[in-house]
Amino acid sequence: PDSYFQDGQQLAAEGKYVRAIDSYQQAISTDPTNPAIYIEMARLQIYLGQYAEAAETASNAILINSQNSMAHAIKGWALGLSGNYLEGQGSLTEALDLDPNNAFAYAYLAEILVFYEQSGSALVGTLDRAIEASRTAERLSPNSLETLRARGYVLEQTQNTEEAIEKFRAAIAINPNIAEMHIALGRNLLALGRFTGDPAYYSEAIDEFNLAATLTPEDPLPLVYISRANAAVGEYARAIQFAERALELAPGDAFYYGNLGTMYYRN
Repeated sequence: PDSYFQDGQQLAAEGKYVRAIDSYQQAISTDPTNPAIYIEMARLQIYLGQYAEAAETASNAILINSQNSMAHAIKGWALGLSGNYLEGQGSLTEALDLDPNNAFAYAYLAEILVFYEQSGSALVGTLDRAIEASRTAERLSPNSLETLRARGYVLEQTQNTEEAIEKFRAAIAINPNIAEMHIALGRNLLALGRFTGDPAYYSEAIDEFNLAATLTPEDPLPLVYISRANAAVGEYARAIQFAERALELAPGDAFYYGNLGTMYYRN
């Protein structure tokens, strides 16, 4: 199991997450009693947007060791990212009960609270809780990927766009292989371009969205952002092209029809 686990870690470091997960699964089949393998596999599943699978993998780690704070934290993160905000907060609260100094749990909590706020169904004070959790994560582990990512989302939500860009850049410097980080950076560059009128921000945003599309070629969302960035600079033919490609990847989703319709209208 150790050799499979080491192979998985090496593949993960190279950004080959699908192959890394396969190695972790082989490690688990050889030794199903090591929660660390499940935790690492769940983290990669989250990076790939496989939230339900990640929650199940983390739950398996909890079955092995119910006192493992990181297993509860990863499960809460996965649940929150899949839209189960209350269940996610419950798992993260349990993680922090087990280890009050778990910086990653605070970072994950901040992140899902931001998305909960964006959902429009959050309770009053949710954003304040996200800010507080992100600051606690920053105090405990200021330079970790998890903290930088969470602070970036909080700063974006509070419209501190330039500071959010700094955090997302720093997160990407640690791990350039997470598509969502490139989307988040590109989204904020796009917002800054709209605010300043500087075309350089649009160009850089498109570069980030292209990187995200390369990392997750089956995900239509980066293509939507590319289409919108091109439309923002008047490149409507290219905007339509990318909107059509996004729709080809998700032909059963009304959102992508709406995006393509918008690009036709802008043209």
